[in-house]
Amino acid sequence: MQECDPDHLVLAIENGEFERASEILARDCQNRCVCSVSALQVTALQVAAWQGRIDLLDRLYEKGAGVNDVDKIGRCALYYAAHRGNVDVTEWLLQRGGYVDAKIGVYSCTKGIPYTSLTKACFVGRKLPLPVCWGRTPLHQAVKNNHADVVRALVEHGADVNAKDERLVTPLLLAGSATDRDDLKEMTKFVEIVKILVAAKAFVNIIHPDTGTTALHHAAMLGSAEATEILLSNGAWPMYKCKSSGSTPLHIVASTGSTETLMVLLEAMLPHNIDTRDQINRTALHRASYRGHRECVRALVEHGANLAATTKTGTTVVDAIFAHIPRPLAFITEILDSCVRTTNNSPLETYDNVLLAFGYLIVGFALSFAVLFHGNDQFRDFWRAVVRTVVMMMGEYEYEELFSAENGRGTFLPITSRIVFFAFIMLSSIVLINLMIGLAVNDIQGLEKEGHIRRLLKQAEFVAHLERVTSHRIFRGNWLHPRLRMLLHSRRDIPTKITLFSRENYFHHVNHLVESPSKIPADLVEALFLLATKTFHKNDNLTGKNIEIGDTKLTSILSNLEEQVRELKIHLSQFDESEIVETARIQNKACTKKTVNS
Repeated sequence: MQECDPDHLVLAIENGEFERASEILARDCQNRCVCSVSALQVTALQVAAWQGRIDLLDRLYEKGAGVNDVDKIGRCALYYAAHRGNVDVTEWLLQRGGYVDAKIGVYSCTKGIPYTSLTKACFVGRKLPLPVCWGRTPLHQAVKNNHADVVRALVEHGADVNAKDERLVTPLLLAGSATDRDDLKEMTKFVEIVKILVAAKAFVNIIHPDTGTTALHHAAMLGSAEATEILLSNGAWPMYKCKSSGSTPLHIVASTGSTETLMVLLEAMLPHNIDTRDQINRTALHRASYRGHRECVRALVEHGANLAATTKTGTTVVDAIFAHIPRPLAFITEILDSCVRTTNNSPLETYDNVLLAFGYLIVGFALSFAVLFHGNDQFRDFWRAVVRTVVMMMGEYEYEELFSAENGRGTFLPITSRIVFFAFIMLSSIVLINLMIGLAVNDIQGLEKEGHIRRLLKQAEFVAHLERVTSHRIFRGNWLHPRLRMLLHSRRDIPTKITLFSRENYFHHVNHLVESPSKIPADLVEALFLLATKTFHKNDNLTGKNIEIGDTKLTSILSNLEEQVRELKIHLSQFDESEIVETARIQNKACTKKTVNS
């Protein structure tokens, strides 16, 4: 009889002993195994749904097991199926009347359960998942664990997509909470879940009660451009600030470095919102600079982000770029240069536009003259009017013939005719001709400048090629005269001596002894960085030799720097405090005496 107890059946299914469970069900003639067991009142059907065993579910259902039975904390079979992501079991339960919006919660206590039952089945159900928050539905669990197929099945059977748990969290706010952004398959499921929930009229601007974030914040954190676009197209707020840090989705996506998602947000927001600040006055451009996301910085600057924006600590965007992005000077120069827009219209396009404008004017004035001078034989029809207008543009105006008293009978509206004729002279003879000449000259100047740049480029390429040739080992051989070899060496080598001084504030105290030098220029710092990080990749025959030469030069530079620092320390150690004070006193006395004498 003990083998037919429901405790043994539940434990067998929970431990994966399905053959033993089938044997117990076969011996159960009185349907006693469908009852709940242990202090949690777990049923065999719930555990079978958790294990995904439809064959056991069929047998238990035939014996009268309840599909919607819940344990003491409200977990039903549909809850376990949604939690595990088993869409087949979910469909099986829904087809047999499973309650799609069942919420977990404590419904009763274990006061009426005998102590013997508690001790005998104390281990039953310990492997089952425990709820994180009361009031969650199977849809909450399926969304939280990123089970897209189960979410679709639940929504198709009428699940409430805006159901709230005890903390007022909806399923959409749980989307992506257990998703790895580097897993393409999981990210595809996340996008599908967002699409299903939004299509079912889920509230996209629901706010998480703890963090103050929205579903758009979560999509930005995961760097999903597709999910971001779905939420924005359904009315999500792109500039909503979360209460914990004041970050908008734009701040978050700038920190994560997803350029594609950033572009989706920038296209959906108003331009003046790009410099929105968080709680410590950081903009999205600050966040991208701190993380070293070069492409995000570039995109934000191109859309009008402020490089001079300052945080509460006085840090500008430029300071952040110099501190966190390699080769900052070249990077900023490249960005600013790319923001300059130039029109590269060819001369032919310019001439076509001018000729098109000429054609419109000719037709317009020809029609005007045909109406105003309809009595004149030269403007009798449209074709003659066009030909005569073209001739007049060449300077053959024949004013007297048009406005003479003899031909006055053919002039219609004499005052209007003279105004139109004067406008024709101004546009055709003065404005348009000079404009065309000016455009032609401008195009010629552009071509000359482009040709000059190409000539300089060819010269630079020739010089570089000549340096490579003269650097060949043939020209370093002993067959050359020493003076000729020294001449070639002096022409192709650049001295790499670098002089360093101590800080400027120290020389402020000893400026009467040593002249205070300026700081190391930014371009020199850039050059040093490039020299330190450069990798020598040459031809296959010279790869080893070039690497050896590069290492030798770099070692020489570092040795030179160490020697100069050592000399500087020795030089400064010669002046102790007493000598500095004494020298200052002598100089002050001399200055006072000189003032008195003067």
